[in-house]
Amino acid sequence: MFKVISLDPWFVLFALGVWSAIFFGVILVMHRSLISEKRASEAEQQTANSKIRGLEQKVSTLVIENATLSHKCEQAEKLAAEDPLTGALNRRLYDTRVDAEVARCERQSQASFMVAVIYIDFIKFKEINDNYGHLAGDEVLVHSVRAIKDVLRKEDDIYRMGGDEFTIVAYVSDDDGAQTLAAKIAAAVKGQIFSFELRNLTMSASVGYALLEKGDTKDALLYRADAAQYRSKEDVEHRIFCSRKSDNGHVTEPVRFLQQLA
Repeated sequence: MFKVISLDPWFVLFALGVWSAIFFGVILVMHRSLISEKRASEAEQQTANSKIRGLEQKVSTLVIENATLSHKCEQAEKLAAEDPLTGALNRRLYDTRVDAEVARCERQSQASFMVAVIYIDFIKFKEINDNYGHLAGDEVLVHSVRAIKDVLRKEDDIYRMGGDEFTIVAYVSDDDGAQTLAAKIAAAVKGQIFSFELRNLTMSASVGYALLEKGDTKDALLYRADAAQYRSKEDVEHRIFCSRKSDNGHVTEPVRFLQQLA
């Protein structure tokens, strides 16, 4: 037989109250713990987001700095490669270009094109410098080089060798192509009229060229082109001259069309 125990109702209510308090206390502690963890997680997320934004700003700054540095490097390379007055390429790049062309010429048994070095000297440059000053001389050089560039093709390069002497390295199909280009250059310079302090100044050029041949060196090619240019300067009509290799060194002669350039 089971013995029925009679409990005091007030005791039962008290016990239920205690257990309810404990239960809801645990629930409250757990709730607060969850809220605290959530707030900690949100704080960590905010910290992480702040760090990410900071990294993004640093990356953006680095990108801008890199672009600025790249632009400065390009400007430095351009300044190192070009004559600052005329925009022509410098002598160092001429040497590099012709060295490469000489090496290519030696490697290839037969090429579909020829390489011409056209040498230019401005005949009246010293006279203008002496009579009107260096600013006038600089102005004439700038306009003359610009006029020459206007008749060059995109694959032709103009180099300042020093002072008022320039060379052009060009691919041509044959000797006639070199003659034609040399004549265009001389005509472009002669056709210019420069205004300086209410004065009209004119310029002309002595032009000579040489074609790269088997066995040539960079110095030998430049020597022949310069010799052809010098003959043009001495010539009464300032005709275009070409200097070719021969058994005894080189032969310099005027081109077939005797075009007066001065």
